[in-house]
Amino acid sequence: MVLKDDKIDQTFLLPLDIRTMIPSNHVCFFIRKLVDCMDFSDIDGEFKDNAGQKAYPAAVLVRVIVLGMIYGVHSSRKLETIIRENIIFMYMAGFERPVFSTIASFKREHRDLIEDVFLETINYGHNKNLIDFESISVDGSKTRACANKYKNLTAEDIAKLLYIVEQGIILDEEENRLLEKRGQKTVEQEDMIKERIKKALRESRNLKLKEDKPNSKESKSKESKSKESKSKESKSKDNTRKRPMKEAMRTDASKYDDEMYELIDENNLNLCGKQILRQAIENPQTAYKQVKKLKKCKEMIEKTGDNTVNYTDPEARKSPNKEGIMQTGYNEQIVVDNKNGLIIAVDVTTDGNDQKQLVPMLEKTEENIQKVLNITHQEYKEQFKNIDLLADYGYFTYEGVDTIENKDGVTLYLPDKGLATKDKDKLRRPDQRKKKTRGYGKQNMTWNEENNCYICPEGQKLEQKQIYHLEDRDKVVYYGNNCKNCPMNDICLTNKMTTKVITDYVSDSTMKLKHRMHTTEGIKKYKDRMPNVEPRFAYNKETLKYRQYHVKGLENAKTEQLLMATAQNILKIHNIEQKENENQIEI
Repeated sequence: MVLKDDKIDQTFLLPLDIRTMIPSNHVCFFIRKLVDCMDFSDIDGEFKDNAGQKAYPAAVLVRVIVLGMIYGVHSSRKLETIIRENIIFMYMAGFERPVFSTIASFKREHRDLIEDVFLETINYGHNKNLIDFESISVDGSKTRACANKYKNLTAEDIAKLLYIVEQGIILDEEENRLLEKRGQKTVEQEDMIKERIKKALRESRNLKLKEDKPNSKESKSKESKSKESKSKESKSKDNTRKRPMKEAMRTDASKYDDEMYELIDENNLNLCGKQILRQAIENPQTAYKQVKKLKKCKEMIEKTGDNTVNYTDPEARKSPNKEGIMQTGYNEQIVVDNKNGLIIAVDVTTDGNDQKQLVPMLEKTEENIQKVLNITHQEYKEQFKNIDLLADYGYFTYEGVDTIENKDGVTLYLPDKGLATKDKDKLRRPDQRKKKTRGYGKQNMTWNEENNCYICPEGQKLEQKQIYHLEDRDKVVYYGNNCKNCPMNDICLTNKMTTKVITDYVSDSTMKLKHRMHTTEGIKKYKDRMPNVEPRFAYNKETLKYRQYHVKGLENAKTEQLLMATAQNILKIHNIEQKENENQIEI
């Protein structure tokens, strides 16, 4: 074996084609082909005749951002670095070197363009016959927001902070700027500033929130009790309210005196509130930004009706995750086709669950299909007369089911609570399955459509005996016929029951849905949901490592989800085409 020469300083006689150094089947070539199909003349045309530094073409930034998402590079700063170091990113950027601020502002200002790229992936998949619009699945998942979970404020905290900052600090900051320009700032004026802040602190102690008057005395008493209980719970959990400000954080002693410390403690602010107040007192020039953010927090707490709002990201909301732990985040929704699992609709909401998202996501899907196929709503109805919509029990509401069932051209496949529990128990280990039912719960019963009854595991019938008519549904009660003579009644019956009783809450729409889900065809079709839609979220969180948003605000979160959906579609289509090419070569 002969030792090779070290060619680190080797130069080339002729210019090197960088494409020869990239594998021919790399996804970057497919991204370029996809982006080349798009028209960016409207955006690029804005900068053609302008003076100043030249702007980067939109196609360059789109290629780089999408490839970065595929590589799991979400940060604009990291993307700037990798463009300078990675040869594939150099090729995609056309040897340009956009800085992180340009990349970040492009994503923030051109969300519509990113949505167009996402729709282009759907269009490409449809043209290659890779998408089946007539069979779709919907699902949701929660992701943590880019927010400090300890920086939460109540409505009372917000009201007090706004009053103190606006009345005691912003006025002084205006005077300070004038005095500093003239060079006339004295000790007396410093004392005058402290006195004004202390006056605002005294007045804010007795500040009371104005509450809307309910229509009835009962609703008023219920609301007041719930608010009192919520405030007591939040204050009892938050021990930082009791800690004096001197002990809670480091402060600039020259800006305070003992009386001011006492007044701040008497306002009973939590740690986040004290930090905001300290920032405003010690750096009055930041007070305007804090007031703007506090007003945003006040607006969100009034809009949502929540007990607290996060100061870091006011639009994010608290909700329990799968482990039951409360986290501040967003709820992302996707719709995929059941042929290859390509994403055809994506959205982000602040709702804590999926119950209100079934109809909006179907409407979003219809809108995207109309844009991709360039057809009107009437043409869409004529072309798609039977779409199968698959969803899990998390989307079940009587209102939502009624809306979908009464909609022409859509067939819903959504399990009731019994079927959903049964499916979940199948995925669990035997020792983790629900022990309450002991194998004889509602989810273990078989629905008999012909006789309109349930059949228990022992073969006994539970027939319909009573119906109670409610506002939007009926309460149907089923009783066992021969439970006394059943050998398993000691295990099946509990609490000294003499017969098995099952309760259903049904409407005309839910009964249709229930009958459909118990047919062989319904069971077969519903099995397509999980393998197509669930892996999409797993890819984001496990492969792309996107378990927390790196941006703040609902609109920015929607942009990130659009980019991740675009990246997944590109990879899916590219992998399918590569497999087809390999099969053709083998043949």
